[in-house]
Amino acid sequence: MTENPISSTHDLIIIGAGPAGIEAGLAAASAGLDFVILERGRIAENMRRWGFVSMFSPWRMNVSPAGKERLGLEEVDVESFPTGSNYIEQYLKPLAQHADLQNHISLGVNVIRIGRAGAFKSTLIGNPARAELPFTILAEKLSEDGQWSEFAYSARAVIDASGVYGNHRWLGSGGIPCIGERANRKYISYEIADIAPFVERAERQLHFAIVGSGFSACTLLESAKAINESGKLLNISWVTSIPNVKPVSEVENDPLPYRSRLSKMANDLAENPPDWLNYKPGYEIIEIKNTEPNDNSAGITLRSLTDQTTTPLIAQRIFAMVGYVPDRRIYEELQVHECWATSGPMKLASSLLSQQGADCLAIETDGETLVNPEPNFFIIGAKSYGRNPDFLIDRLKDQVATVISAISIA
Repeated sequence: MTENPISSTHDLIIIGAGPAGIEAGLAAASAGLDFVILERGRIAENMRRWGFVSMFSPWRMNVSPAGKERLGLEEVDVESFPTGSNYIEQYLKPLAQHADLQNHISLGVNVIRIGRAGAFKSTLIGNPARAELPFTILAEKLSEDGQWSEFAYSARAVIDASGVYGNHRWLGSGGIPCIGERANRKYISYEIADIAPFVERAERQLHFAIVGSGFSACTLLESAKAINESGKLLNISWVTSIPNVKPVSEVENDPLPYRSRLSKMANDLAENPPDWLNYKPGYEIIEIKNTEPNDNSAGITLRSLTDQTTTPLIAQRIFAMVGYVPDRRIYEELQVHECWATSGPMKLASSLLSQQGADCLAIETDGETLVNPEPNFFIIGAKSYGRNPDFLIDRLKDQVATVISAISIA
């Protein structure tokens, strides 16, 4: 679609055309709102980057009544687990091409900042007049001649559904970069990757380091296990800050069988490491450096969290599965009340923290938790959980209904 001049004020701007943005668009269409979805890449660009990975939750938990109605889906296989790519091709892309959405999506648009026309972050605090001022959204797009052009949108409501994937955390102690981490980023993958092609292309035996104890790390370990069982040798150093023999949380009677299988597999490897696995629990990374100019390897220095002793490692690749954080820069001029621990919207963060330790399927929230001091500005999807990685697409149905209802009656 063509860009809209700032003189034209939309009811709603939605940032992101992933699962959250698409579902919000469907609800906005049903409510009769004038809306635009802005996506910096293709449909579900973030999800494409891990598209080869299977989702934990089955199809039935990842499609909404609104989506099924638009696509004419009567029954959804309750047992199968789509990969990210399957989900995009069979659900999100067809929805994006539906008449309710196709003329409302602008691809290749990068949102830079959001502000209130005529008001700063520190003005009109608690004043109802703030809600009467439209939002201004500064964005940019790459033209066919390779030049970036800037333009602005105006809207009375904004939904940030841009997610967190790609905004990585750092490897160093306390969550900051370790010494040499920024200078040696060519050795580091902060996003989950298909490691099989690395091994296929290699002319020598490889040694990878996997850092983290979440399910992205588990997925890589499962891939490494399969590679070694196929006869190709790939050595792995698995580094976790958790000192436990079994570092991955297991849910009793887990209703998500894929998650259950992954966590059990990883814990079994940690408890009884095979020859190809060097398990290092209770360590942090304090330095990364290039071992030799022509060696194409990274030298890693680990420090024990127990006795502060250091241990060296060598790896051709470091997979930093240490999680992601929300990019809050785009709304830093808005009056968003953020949690100091998770960087998520305060009311929702407080609700999530009060249920800390509960399985993500059992976590309960209500619509009020999505409201923050900035009138008609909402954060939904994975970004609404801040640094908490437990968001499930299934939660979108309630989030979207609450937010669109609030916008519709504003």
